[in-house]
Amino acid sequence: MRIHHKSKTLVKFFRFYVGITGLFVTFLMLFDTNASLAYKYYFLIPFVYSLAIVSSRRLTYNINHIGMMTLQAVMWVKYVLMPFVNCLADYTLWLGISPNDVFIEASVFLTLYEMLAVLLTISVFQGKIYGSYREEQINVPKRVGIYIVVVILAMMIIIIFPNLTSRYRYVFSTDLGHSLADEELWLYGLWATVVDFGRLILLLLIISYCKSSYDKRRRLLYVIIAILSAITYLLFSLGISRWSIATPGLVLTYMMMQLFEKHRKLILTCVGAVILVGLGVMSSIRMVYVDMIPSSTLWADLLQMYFSGPKNIAFAIETKKYINATYGYFPLNVLLNDFFRSVAGFSQFTNSEASTIGIFNAFVYGHTNSQDQIIPLMGQSFIYFGYFLAPLLTVVATIVMMYLDKKSYESTDIVKYYIFAYTAVWYARAMMLNATILFSHFTNTFCLFMIVKWINDHIVFVKKDVITKS
Repeated sequence: MRIHHKSKTLVKFFRFYVGITGLFVTFLMLFDTNASLAYKYYFLIPFVYSLAIVSSRRLTYNINHIGMMTLQAVMWVKYVLMPFVNCLADYTLWLGISPNDVFIEASVFLTLYEMLAVLLTISVFQGKIYGSYREEQINVPKRVGIYIVVVILAMMIIIIFPNLTSRYRYVFSTDLGHSLADEELWLYGLWATVVDFGRLILLLLIISYCKSSYDKRRRLLYVIIAILSAITYLLFSLGISRWSIATPGLVLTYMMMQLFEKHRKLILTCVGAVILVGLGVMSSIRMVYVDMIPSSTLWADLLQMYFSGPKNIAFAIETKKYINATYGYFPLNVLLNDFFRSVAGFSQFTNSEASTIGIFNAFVYGHTNSQDQIIPLMGQSFIYFGYFLAPLLTVVATIVMMYLDKKSYESTDIVKYYIFAYTAVWYARAMMLNATILFSHFTNTFCLFMIVKWINDHIVFVKKDVITKS
């Protein structure tokens, strides 16, 4: 298996950077006299991670792939940056109540266990998964009949239910109010899904047209149209989540850099600038909206929330004690409620009270009025399967990510590449998410998109297409 010279350079730089930063943070934590006793072994996290990355080249061999690159970025933040910021903040909390020190100490070892399990999974499976793929050139779809039908259907739904457009928020808008769309609307979820699909497919069709025209005429104009289309798509995000611009932005940038190889710097500069500015503006607005005052304590707690830090794992341990006492040591009903509570067509049959999410938030806040904190994926796995299999769901998500990552490179058309790469990035962020989010994305987005693609590839509107195919 060969990699390009630039990939080798990237691997060397990343290993060097992780080694330097990991070693620095490890020594900083070792000589921190203000550290809480609950975090006395926390220095092992950056030390073991940086040692593993530096000593084993296999762990970073496929870092030029979008999924693996995202996973490595998430792991560096979780295992190096987060301990560093928490050390600066003296492990104090900004939000919620403080978990028991015994649970925090246990969470440090669970985090170390998860990290070793993921690194071992990458080392064992990356050669088997990535080693057999053949990189294909991304081309425009051969057929677009069903795609056009979906776009037209989405437009008709918007005309009939114009309030659905209020689900989208202009990135630079200061309005963080709730969507005006009537969620009590009959089949609201179905209409919203079709509109989302139509919006994305329209963008991919425009990029496909630009690619096809560019291959024939080699005019910069088509590259600019593709860039402006992608920027317009990103500027109108769903809700106020920064990932609603970061994830599609990353995939679109990566994809267009492969489609228009001679204009990579232009694409990276234009789309990258919009993503960075958009994320900065959205973060600033959120801070003002909830009256956040920037400080090391704030950043430390935010990193713990978003990247499943020891505090959140500790709350998951407390959640497990309650669930085991209430629902037994293998709470199958809780597992099913968690997995299907956001799946279209099944959510109505789940019980939100018998769920790790609500109980976890009750421990975080000390009340049941809020459910905005994400229980870590490993926390859920620990609750379902116990200590020994605590990293199981994270390991499965990592394997799924690598498979989808490889399939994106084997994809021969723009639509297929996007959905594989987009889902790979989602699963690369598994340590930031939970089983509920990952499973609902797989069923509601990935599977639905693949069904639409299959129908498009197998239904022919024009008889000439059949003759051409034969």
